[in-house]
Amino acid sequence: MFKFYTTKQLVLPMLQKDSSKKMFATDAPGGKRFCKKQNKMVDSIVKNFFLVDSYKQLYTAITKEQYSFYESYEPNVLCKLYIDIDCSRAENPQYTDEGLLNDVLKLINDKLFEDYELNNLEIIVLTASTDAKISYHIIYSNIHFKEANVISYFLEEIQSDLVTNKIIDPRIYNSAGLFRIMYCNKMGKNNALKFYKSFNYNHVSDEQLFYDSLICNVDENKSTLIDYEIIEKVKPKKKVVIKRNNNDNVEVVEEEEQQPIIKELTGDYVEQLVMMLKDKYASEFKYWVKIGIYYH
Repeated sequence: MFKFYTTKQLVLPMLQKDSSKKMFATDAPGGKRFCKKQNKMVDSIVKNFFLVDSYKQLYTAITKEQYSFYESYEPNVLCKLYIDIDCSRAENPQYTDEGLLNDVLKLINDKLFEDYELNNLEIIVLTASTDAKISYHIIYSNIHFKEANVISYFLEEIQSDLVTNKIIDPRIYNSAGLFRIMYCNKMGKNNALKFYKSFNYNHVSDEQLFYDSLICNVDENKSTLIDYEIIEKVKPKKKVVIKRNNNDNVEVVEEEEQQPIIKELTGDYVEQLVMMLKDKYASEFKYWVKIGIYYH
């Protein structure tokens, strides 16, 4: 049914010629490789890419046979807000399945409400949990960003061990990448992603649920764009400095150069920034205190 290609570069030109097609990927055998962790040769897995004419074509295929399919996303392509919970039970015995899911949902939902006043959130939860780990995919079907990698910046603002300890998996937010789709497992494993539950989502049919769970299937008329502005962090430059230590020996070290202030924070400039804020940042403590922290 599908024609598979060994590299994405073979598929992209076809996709550019016909933007109505959608690109996906599948697990495929990649031959033997040496695994340092296991200290032996193991079977490797690679990704092959393919195009579908419609999501309907894809749904028909995966409901008839077991596949290991992934949605492929590219730069500058609208993408729903999606979260991947990946938690080892052995390393994190303090978490239960339901408790962890609720903790993550509260973190994300609180941020969406506090920063964007969004509370009508349609949420789909898929699970691939096993005896070894807690695994959820959370898809906000009516919230989207300009592209996938913006979500990582959005999450970095959340102060939580779930983010710091990477229970919320940060590896899935690149300029281009893959995200496993509903009903599919990883090659050689019995861990298919299945529907777990939903919140404020109208589950009309399993087919519509599948379409709504695809992160690049964005209906701009029914979804809210979070127009998040990325502020790149500037890495400090380093300079080589020759020093003498207490024993009068010469050593060469690297020191960070002090970076100049990019824009002087004059009174007029600060006033312009403040006037851009929403009213709640002046009237409610939990919001305006953030401004003081940021300026400090």
